[in-house]
This record gives sequence, structure tokens and C-alpha cells, in this order.
Amino acid sequence: MTRKNDSGLEDDDRVRDQQWSDAPTELRDNPFGDGNSEPPTLIGPNPGFLDDDDDPPTVVRTSPDIADEIPLADSDLLVSEDTGMGHALEEDVPTMDLPVAMDAAGPSDAPPPFDPKPIGMFGRYQLLGRLAMGGMAEIFLARESADRHVSRYIVIKRIRSTVADDNEFVSMFLNEARLAMHLRHPNICHLYEFGFETGHHFLAMEYVDGATLHKIARKAIQTGGLPVALAVKIISQVAGALAYAHSAKDNRRQPLHIVHRDVSPHNVMVGYDGVVKLLDFGVAKASTQDVLTMAGVVRGKFAYMSPQQCVGEKLDGRSDIFSLGIVLYEILTGQRLYRRENQFETMRAVVDDPVPSIRAINPRLPAELDRIVQKALQKDPNDRYATSDLLQEDLDHFLAERREVVSTARVAAYMEDLFREEIRRGPEIDQDVEFDASLPSVPLDLQAHSATDRDLAKVDTDRKSRKAIPQTTMRMPTRPGRRFNMEWVWLGVAVVAIFATLAIVASRMWGGGSGTTTVERNPTSQPGDKNPPPTGDPIGTVRVEGPAEAIVWLDGKEMGPPPMTIPRMVLGEHTVEVSRQGFKRFSQRVNLTDSTMMTVRATLDPDIVEGSITVQGSPVGAVVRLDSKQICTLPCATRKVPAGKHELEVNAPGYQAHREDITIEKDALGSFAVDLDKFKPVVMGMINLNTVPWSKVTANGKPLGTTPLQERVRAGSVKLVMTDGQGRRMTKTVTVPANKTTQFFYRFE
Repeated sequence: MTRKNDSGLEDDDRVRDQQWSDAPTELRDNPFGDGNSEPPTLIGPNPGFLDDDDDPPTVVRTSPDIADEIPLADSDLLVSEDTGMGHALEEDVPTMDLPVAMDAAGPSDAPPPFDPKPIGMFGRYQLLGRLAMGGMAEIFLARESADRHVSRYIVIKRIRSTVADDNEFVSMFLNEARLAMHLRHPNICHLYEFGFETGHHFLAMEYVDGATLHKIARKAIQTGGLPVALAVKIISQVAGALAYAHSAKDNRRQPLHIVHRDVSPHNVMVGYDGVVKLLDFGVAKASTQDVLTMAGVVRGKFAYMSPQQCVGEKLDGRSDIFSLGIVLYEILTGQRLYRRENQFETMRAVVDDPVPSIRAINPRLPAELDRIVQKALQKDPNDRYATSDLLQEDLDHFLAERREVVSTARVAAYMEDLFREEIRRGPEIDQDVEFDASLPSVPLDLQAHSATDRDLAKVDTDRKSRKAIPQTTMRMPTRPGRRFNMEWVWLGVAVVAIFATLAIVASRMWGGGSGTTTVERNPTSQPGDKNPPPTGDPIGTVRVEGPAEAIVWLDGKEMGPPPMTIPRMVLGEHTVEVSRQGFKRFSQRVNLTDSTMMTVRATLDPDIVEGSITVQGSPVGAVVRLDSKQICTLPCATRKVPAGKHELEVNAPGYQAHREDITIEKDALGSFAVDLDKFKPVVMGMINLNTVPWSKVTANGKPLGTTPLQERVRAGSVKLVMTDGQGRRMTKTVTVPANKTTQFFYRFE
């Protein structure tokens, strides 16, 4: 099942060299499409993006700290981490085949049910085939059976024998498992077990049959695009998973301070059953350490880092919110937000470049959605959503206002339609792998492998004692059959990361710092500086504060809602404007002369456009109301009122009320004359009516009842319509005297 390419390398090796962070040029600018789709979809056709023969590699990662980025060749099947979620079989559920769809051509056209023969035993697990392999670990699809009739699919991740004696990596692997065991959320992949078997440390994890958000977005291009409501719902559920992780506590109820640090489209998975899963919690220690992945390679998705990650600052959950905001931006617009020509430029863009409005790319996207995206992507973490659950609330409110109900069943139906062929085929696994026969099981040392309070408390200690180094990607020379020297990897990572961080910090010093509310002089601008920033460079910074419902404009260009920091501006004069419907437009000229950050605080005054109204008529003293609010009594002198459409109402006791819709023009006088009519007393009479056979009766078009009947009606001429049970109709016009009872009898002929 493993294919060879022209160079003789297996697809796993070829795909591994094309991780998302190293995507080919044609994928950098527009990985999801051109954003020109019609509502309600997001992503328009982009044939050039579909030219690749193979799907982009899927990163399969499993848990804290080691996060082996293992791409899956030609399938986006993911692994996960623990009990009871999605389609994972429970202990007492009979064996089930993976879903196999059959089209109208009949069963003969469908592939056989997915039921591979085991390639070997791994403790109590039957290994069915390898899903993927990286430099540090390999991923197997396995079956766990209680007896002949009860089984479930799981995923086994085990350390490769080539690094099994590396104490540092094994320690990271165990840390991953200890933390993962604390995460129990429906939108987080779960860990079942970790231990030591046949010479290998391993993790047994939930198996998720589905596709990554990256693959979903790309494949959706072929069918017209990803629905807006579906995209928002997926991100909402990811936000919920992050909110849970950020607030997770250990057994002593002490916060774990978990930060994911690698939220990206490849780490969001949607199962074919409609359940959204967040993968790869490289948490806790991963938030303060660089993460080793494949042999000779250290990877990190620069284009999804937060500004704080890029400059090595201490991280909290708001860093993940920024990363999730990037994902939301990209699936809404179909355009990459921060991907640049090289890693340094990408990191610089994350730190410095403003975020364009999604409506500037696709004007059909709602303004409320733009506000949510912009708030999540604020450079200053204090301006972002304080917690992920607040982001989730805004996304859910956005759907609720539009009466969009996106159920799990609806997501599943979409996935089944989009990935019909993939579901038919089942997962692609490599059974042609060398596998050592099972050795006698080594008992699991529960004390050694359980998450103790001391272990978990150490996570927070490590966070405080180590400085985060941004992940980078670098290729180190390796030779087949030779164990790679891990110390050289760490040294190379440290050198590249330190230089990248210093470059970003230097850029921020010369290009304007993050947002503040005071004006300070940059030390680099002081007289006598031997290396002042060159004049004319884009080194000015402006921070704009104002109502969140407003829009910031810079030199006539829409920038998004405030508060926002606009860095790296060309020195000189600029016009900052803030607009909001129903308010006067705020405008201020700013003159940037150096790297000092200027703060513009916009105060918006209500834009009251007025006209005038006068009302004459009778009776004197009648109450005049405008939009249900009393403004005067007749005769009504001229007075100022807001311009626009209104409802005018005039009433008085004993008179019939008068109502009409009026329009008051700006700076114009609206003059109205209203004479109320007196109420006419209503005189009633009694009608006693019977018919043969019985009938249903209306009087002047209003239902009166079924004969025989006696009802009060308005005195005077009354039109009676009688309809019997056979549908025959009789019409009579009668006169009903006031205050008297009159009898009527009719027979249908």
C-alpha cells in the first residue's frame, strides 16, 4: 500500500518534506481559494490551487510537549487522545466496520468493507497497519478487542527504537501523556493509555475518522465553498476546547496554565460523524520549550504564531485566541494572512502588519463577523478577547441572531457529502512494514507513569523558570542507519531562534512598540545615537481607541474596528478617522516625526439630523405623539424633531384616534392638519336565527355561529350568509332594529 515516487522515496518521506510551514509557493498566497464565492459560501473556485496531485500533508500530533508532527501520506485520517467522544467505540459496543457508502450503481461498485488482517500484536492490541511515520515516533491503526464480538479501533503512537534510549525524548513523551490525561472535553482528542510494551513507550489514543480543516477548506473549493455558518460553528467549538484547556486544573485544583501554542488548520479535525476535535496539545512545558519533531527537523507554524510567541514573551491563553483568529480569518477570506517569503518576514508581519478587514476582501461578509475577527487579532493581548469562551459566545451569538442552527448531524451530512469517496475507501494504511514479533509484555509501572501532583506542579515551575524560544524549522544533515546527535539539534534550534527573536525585537524597537496609552520617546531616537533609524523609513506607530462598533480609517482606507495599533507607518502627516452609523465622523490629523507612538482617542458625538414639525387641527387639547412619545397638544407649535420616518398619532377622549406615517426631511418643516372625528355611539340589536337544516352563519362577513343561534349585532342593515352541511349557500339582507330582538327563520330548498 506504500507508493514510491520517482526518487525512490516512500510517499511518507516525500510528504514529510512538504509540511504546511514549508508549503510550495503556489500554496503560500492562497491555500483555500480566492474568496469570490456567492453567499452563503465563503471560498470561491481556484483551479490553480487544486493543481497539486496530492493533498497537502496532514500533521498528526497527539499531546503535550513532544508533538511529533507526522504527516499522513494521501489521507487526512487523524489520531486522537482518549475516551468516549466522536465515533470511538465504547467498551461494550460490538465490532463495527468503518462507514462504507454505496452509490446507485449497487454494491458491486463499492469497495469491500474495511477489515484488514493484523500485521502483528502489540500487547493486547492488534496492529492493522501504519498510518504515518516520523523521525521520533510512528502511528499505527490498531484494534482493541474484549472478545470476538466486542472491539474498537484505536491509534497507537510508539517511540521508534532509534530514539528509544534518548532519556530527554522519553521524558518529554511521558510528560505529554501525563498532561493529556487531564483533558476530558468533547472537542479534544482523548488519551486511553500510555505505557511500555515490547521495548517501546507508547500512547493508545482515540481514533478519529475525518479530515483536517485545511483539507476541508481545500476540498470545499470544488463544491462552491465552505458555508459561513459551518465555518463559524467549527471555530466556535475549537474556542470551547481551548477555553476548557486554558482553565484546566490538576488533582489539587491548581491551574495548569495550559497554552496550546500550535492552533492551525492542520490541528483542527472534523470527524465524518460531525464532531470537531482540536489536536496536538503541545501544552504546559511545550509553552516554554522548543518542541522536537522529526529527526533533524524542528518545526513550528510561524504564520499562526501570536506576536508574543514571535518575540519570546510569556504566553497565556490569549496567544491561542490570536492563532485561532488567524484560522478564522483565512477560512472566511480564502487568503493567507501572514504567510511571507521567508520565516523572518512572516514573524515580522505577525508582529507589525495590520490586519485588513475581511469585508475588504469579501464585502458580503457581515460586519459583526469582521468585528469578531478583528478583536481576536489585536496585536496587544489586552485588546483581544480575555478568554476563549468569550470568543465562543460571540460566535454563537452571531449564529443565533441569524437563526442558524448548525447541529452535529448537519456537519456530519456535509462531511459525508464532501468526502463520500474517502469514506467509501476507508483509511489508507501501510501493511507492508517491518514489524518485530511481539515480545513478552512488560508490566506497566503505574507509579512511574501516572500523573502525580508533583509532576503536574513541575509544569508551572518550568513555565516560570524557562524563557520560551519560538519554534523554527531547520534541516540538519542525517545519515540512514546513524542515530542523530540530539544536542546538535537543540543547538541549531537555539541559534536560529535567538537570531530570529533578536531581529524581531530590533524591528519593534525601530518600528514602534506594541500599543500603549501614553506617548514615550524611543531611546533609539535620542540625539547622539550612533545608529539612529534612517529617516523616511516606515517606523511610526499610531494606536487608535474608540467604540468597538466603529470603524477606523487611515488616509481614507478602512482598517477595521478599534482599539487597534497601526505600526510601521511612513513618517509624515496622516489622517485618522473613526466612523459609526448614527454618529458624527471623527477625524484627526497626526504628524509622525519619529518612532514615538501616538495615541488617538476617538470620541463620537451622536449625529442628530433634525427637521421641524407643526400640527394644527381639532379638538383643542388633543394629544400629539411622535413614535408613541408625546410632543405637544393641539394646536402644536413648530418644534425640532429628528429627521427621518416617524409615526404621527393624535387622539382625544370621545374622538376616533388618527394615525399616519410621515417623513420629516432634514432642515425642512413638516406641516400637518388633523381634525378628529367624534365617536359615534354603537347601537346594537338582537338577532334570533334558525334554519332547516342547520347552517353556519356569518353577519357582514364575520362568523356568527351555527343555527339555531341568538347573537347581538350592530343595528341596521345586516347581510346574513348561511351555509348548510351539504355546502348549499343562502344569502339574506335583513334590518335589525335597535335595542330589540328580531326572529328569522329560513329553509333550504
